[in-house]
Amino acid sequence: MRNLLAGFAQNTQGGLREIQLQTVDMQGGTKTFCDRLDLMIDYTDASPDDKFSVMCRKQAIDYSDEDFGLTDRDEIFSDVVNYRLGRKGRQTTATLTVPIFGELEMREELVLKGNRGYSVPITSLKNEGQKYYAIVTIDMSLLDAFVVVSRPIKEVFSVDSTAVVLKSMVNPGVQLVIPPETFDERTKLTLEITDSPNPELFATTKMENVYSCTCFCSVHTENKVGPKNDVIFRFPLPEEFGQGGQLYAFQSNVYEIGDVSADSWAALNTNLNISNKLVEFSSRTFSVTSARQQRTYQRETTSNRHGATKSRRLYNLSLLQDGIHPNIHLTKAWLMKLTRQIARDFWAKNKAKTDTDINNNS
Repeated sequence: MRNLLAGFAQNTQGGLREIQLQTVDMQGGTKTFCDRLDLMIDYTDASPDDKFSVMCRKQAIDYSDEDFGLTDRDEIFSDVVNYRLGRKGRQTTATLTVPIFGELEMREELVLKGNRGYSVPITSLKNEGQKYYAIVTIDMSLLDAFVVVSRPIKEVFSVDSTAVVLKSMVNPGVQLVIPPETFDERTKLTLEITDSPNPELFATTKMENVYSCTCFCSVHTENKVGPKNDVIFRFPLPEEFGQGGQLYAFQSNVYEIGDVSADSWAALNTNLNISNKLVEFSSRTFSVTSARQQRTYQRETTSNRHGATKSRRLYNLSLLQDGIHPNIHLTKAWLMKLTRQIARDFWAKNKAKTDTDINNNS
């Protein structure tokens, strides 16, 4: 979603921007600004006698054939930058200030991924008005193309046979209550808070009545051994809790988020309790989990976000009459439905028959 909006903003502000080219001269002890690419190269730590040229190119990921080793967890967060140094075989350590698509969310981390298997985390960010930048130091001689990606932060906990309550630093409302003797030996447990692994799941039969949901949470152990006892999961309540409907906990029993399919979700047969603005339920399976609020649909045809009735069939502009939904999962689902509706109404619609002559002319 952010990629699409950022790409749209760039294209509307600067016209068609498939490729931007620029050649600059670099010298040790100075900073070089590539104004066409909005890219700063800080080479101040090098000797002033170190001089060479750099040919740079920036383009959208859609037009690049570079292999960055992207995974299902990676979300593109910048354009692709290619460059050629005017020398070879020498270390070229520089600090780059790279324009990115937007502000980083709390649950995300940024990584610069280059070709040739290069990867380095980004820990420094800045913004100038509505422009956002990532600052990272690399050896430019080890790669010649890179892109910035965001991905969910993985939180790793060490657990053993003792009881413990694990709280996420990304979202303190996400908690795991692990009873004693749940694990026989010390093991690492990974917690990951994510967007919907596949937004299309909201268009499936099991999810069609969902109108509000919690974050998605993936939990797994390093040896893929599940808990021996029921673990209590706690989530913040869905954003629109209290508007009516019934709470359900859904789970997809897979080891990796990339393996989640729209058909792999199942409702847990467990009691859901609400306490201190948290929804609580038990499960003995680690997987991708989320709690959602569903409403019983009636046959009326009106639909709005806060009304008592929602129609799963008339999912057009009426779903957006009060703005894009603040929940990122439902935003993606609704925009996907809207796109399908437009395509059906304006492109796939049968044309009306018109009178023609023997030469098939109207």
